[in-house]
Formats: sequence, C-alpha cells, structure tokens
Amino acid sequence: MISAVVLTKNEEKNIVDCLESLKFCDELVVIDDNSEDRTKDIVEKHGAKVFVKGLDNDFSAQRNFGLEKAQNEWVLFVDADEKITPSLQKEILMHVTNPGNPYSGFYIPRRDILFGRELKYGEVGNIKFIRLAKRDSGTWKGKVHETWNVKGKIGELKTHMTHYPPQTIA
Repeated sequence: MISAVVLTKNEEKNIVDCLESLKFCDELVVIDDNSEDRTKDIVEKHGAKVFVKGLDNDFSAQRNFGLEKAQNEWVLFVDADEKITPSLQKEILMHVTNPGNPYSGFYIPRRDILFGRELKYGEVGNIKFIRLAKRDSGTWKGKVHETWNVKGKIGELKTHMTHYPPQTIA
C-alpha cells in the first residue's frame, strides 16, 4: 500500500531514527548518493531496497528515480533527518486505506527542531510540503527546493513530521 522513499548521503547518524519511524510502510526504498560512511550497511540491515545513484545537484532527478523504484500505490518521501511521528503514521494510514479518499496527494506539515527546541517562527514556522501521493500522480520539478507536482485533488494532513536539521548556527 505505501512505499517510503528516503534520499541519503553520509547519514549514518540520522538514518536509524528515520527508518524506525517508517516501519509502518510496506516498502522502504533508499536512494543513496555514494555515501562514504556506514549509511548503506545500516539501511540494508533495516530491510530497505538500496539504489546507489549520484545526486549531481539535481534533487528532483533523485526523487523521480526513487518514484520509479517504488512499487506501491502510495509513496511517502522522507528525508534522512526527518521522522514520522506515531500520530502521523495513524493519520496517513487512515487516509490511504479509506476507499472513499478523494485525494491524489497530501501536504504534510513539518516541525523543525534545533538544539532541542521547536522553531515556531520565520520561514520554517508554518512549513508544509507535498510528501505523500499516489505513485503515478505526478513528478518532481526543480533541481534544488524541488516540489512534487501532483495532478488531482490535494489534501492536507493535520499531524506534523519532525525535522532535525544540522544542529549548528552556521
């Protein structure tokens, strides 16, 4: 029913928490950008399908490659430094298993955590992305700050995912 796609590059510090939060998905697909740490080994131990492909500064191409590798009707894109909360898992499953669901995709709100505190203001204070959609409903566009152009009706989930950006002021 749901394939999760995760892009990685030297994410050995983040990837376990990310993958643990995706256990509710039927398939885990990881597109790795030639990691030089233990990322690939860790991902394989979690039962994910791993495909190695150089990013070449084109995030949309990387995500579209992941979309091609996903096998299920619904695809959830999660970055290696993000986690799906248990309440978001329930909300996702409620929508994708509903036979009357009129949506082709969903916006998911995201909370950024820096130094143990939620960032509530500025550009990340109320951010949301289309990260869950039917596999054949659209493609990713834009090399950086890419967006998933999904055809059809787009809904918005209420529950947030959690993002742990690099814990540095730089």
